[in-house]
Amino acid sequence: MRTHDVRTTDSSARVAVDVGLEVSAVAVSAGFGTSAFGGVYNVSEDTITLQTDGTFDFGTKPTEQKPLLVWHADDGYVPNTLWGRSSSFIQDKSERQFSTDLPGPGGVQSLYMDHNNNSGAVLGGVAFDSDQLYMFRREYCNFDLAKSYSIRSRATDFVDGVLPSPGDTVTGASSGETGVVDYASPVDGLGRSGIQYLVDQGTVGNHDNPADFTFGETMTFPGGSCVNAEGSETYPYGILRGLNNKISRMWAPTKNNIYTGTIAIDNQFDGRSITAEHTDGTYWGSSWDNEDAGYLTDFAWVDAQWVYQASDVDTENGIYWWYNEGAKVFENQRFVHRDAEKPDKYNEIFNAQVSNGAQPNTIRHMDYMYVDTDWCRVILMDADYMELDLNNGPATKMKTFPLPTISWVGDEIKVHNLSKYHPTATHIGVINSVNALVAVCSIA
Repeated sequence: MRTHDVRTTDSSARVAVDVGLEVSAVAVSAGFGTSAFGGVYNVSEDTITLQTDGTFDFGTKPTEQKPLLVWHADDGYVPNTLWGRSSSFIQDKSERQFSTDLPGPGGVQSLYMDHNNNSGAVLGGVAFDSDQLYMFRREYCNFDLAKSYSIRSRATDFVDGVLPSPGDTVTGASSGETGVVDYASPVDGLGRSGIQYLVDQGTVGNHDNPADFTFGETMTFPGGSCVNAEGSETYPYGILRGLNNKISRMWAPTKNNIYTGTIAIDNQFDGRSITAEHTDGTYWGSSWDNEDAGYLTDFAWVDAQWVYQASDVDTENGIYWWYNEGAKVFENQRFVHRDAEKPDKYNEIFNAQVSNGAQPNTIRHMDYMYVDTDWCRVILMDADYMELDLNNGPATKMKTFPLPTISWVGDEIKVHNLSKYHPTATHIGVINSVNALVAVCSIA
């Protein structure tokens, strides 16, 4: 048993989240000193135990003691049922593989998928039935975020049904512009195929000075021709560019949904957004309090967290907060998650999905996901973050890692010891049911 520097805070002295719904605050005794927690931090190979001296109350975990789902790539495709309650993923294993060349911190392998011609999510879906949700997951974008965007032109009227092949050069008869084909999708029910082009090849693939085909023009390629149908007479785009990167997405049975997105528009990596489709439109990154925190990082392991609470019907009081590398990208924006037409609550979550294609080798790795139906959690931290207000900040990035709960009572919390997966941790923290950090202990 080891005693360490321990700090606690009276939750009544910290600004609690005003959710605008029926949420009970955790009752914690007032007047803490540095010894109120008791300083007892007991570590074994498998568990970590935090104990108070009886004068401090961690509060109550309002739902099940174990998290809903905990998955690590080291365990393969199936979530770990020792750590979490659920063993269910909806996942096509044939399009997801494991890599030992790029494991996450402390691990031996990661799960990866190429978004090139795959519109599925890397991880998903996780079913839940609760008004609240907390989710953490760690990913590595092993591609250039600024140059992995799709370059597409829909086309019709393929002579003799012949589609262009990979590597073919497509030439616009009137525009004179060119694109080198990555692939052409099968013709859909409207007689259209989506032709995807390679970046940095042809004039439409020029990243620094891109050109466009013309809507309605004939386009030729070896052995065939077609007519450009990208856009409409009103919006005659000719070419559509973008990395439609849905970082995380929640769905309701009615197909109502909300997602966090970072979208490369044209040849600029931008378009950070939260979109509640059907009910509340898009909340663009340019309106965020901490908009710079919404930029992703490529070629690095990145942590992301979401804190969610369902809105009332036709009421802008829902919570869907995104923490990118620990930094909250906006403060107290609320959302309408459901309305009279689609009153069902979200009940499934998917992670890391790209719509409309991407460049070849747009490969994303993931190694850890933690999902629970309340906000209580114990986290490893890279510094003492005791003064941070998780509900109204923080504005700076920080590394954290949630540990699966074994048991949680007022004077003792036990968690599974997964510290090997966050080897840079120096502190451990306790977050209560209103998303407030109430205790921090040094583990250095």
